[in-house]
Amino acid sequence: MDRRNGKWSLALVIVGALCACQRACDRVGIGRPYGSYFDCLTQMRAAVRADLTALDCPRGEDATRTQPCMTEIERTDCSHDAVSLGTLVACRADALRAR
Repeated sequence: MDRRNGKWSLALVIVGALCACQRACDRVGIGRPYGSYFDCLTQMRAAVRADLTALDCPRGEDATRTQPCMTEIERTDCSHDAVSLGTLVACRADALRAR
């Protein structure tokens, strides 16, 4: 798999986790920040792709190192309005970067 496809596959996994978190925090639906789950996926996909591009991982990201990131997303407190990869320690470049 080339690095670009791997990055975007990783983005989709992270986006799914982030939107599941947003739905669990009751932020998805009419009158909420994300009008639908699809809206969440669309908005988060752009943000996560930008975050992954900004990570500047010359060797790419290591998909085997994503579980701590997924766990941190699942455990994110609903009191946080904005969640991005940069705000989650287990999702930062040094945690996801291929060695």
